[in-house]
Amino acid sequence: MTPHFLRVSTSPTCFPPSSPPQDRSDTEVEKIKSTLILCYGHVAVAAPRELLLPRVEADILRNIFQYFHTKVLGIKVETKDLTLKLCLIRSLAMLCQAVARGKGPPGFVLARKAELVAHMVEFIRAEPLESLRTPLRQRAMVTCTHLV
Repeated sequence: MTPHFLRVSTSPTCFPPSSPPQDRSDTEVEKIKSTLILCYGHVAVAAPRELLLPRVEADILRNIFQYFHTKVLGIKVETKDLTLKLCLIRSLAMLCQAVARGKGPPGFVLARKAELVAHMVEFIRAEPLESLRTPLRQRAMVTCTHLV
């Protein structure tokens, strides 16, 4: 993870999650958010573990969830976009794999693990009961295995 990436990704001039540009359609905004969320997962996988661990909670997860959560008039609204949900789940799985791999301080524990598992459980519960093999349900379960 390069210092340049962190400066760009956390700067206020970068696409702010709470105020998307007015000339973009909702679909475009969701695609941009999905892409940014996936970028964080890929950066985590490629980053050296010793640089990743100090930034997981404060920078990476915070930014991922800023892009995932949508606020309307200050109220958090559940997204209906399947692609955005799948990108969040995939990014969290990549992040968990990156934290667990390789050398570094043993026993690193995500402080937000319970919150992340709760998000996965919410996604699983929201899926239709008649179909047990939906892509979202399967990926959320796999991500839960990486979290525990």
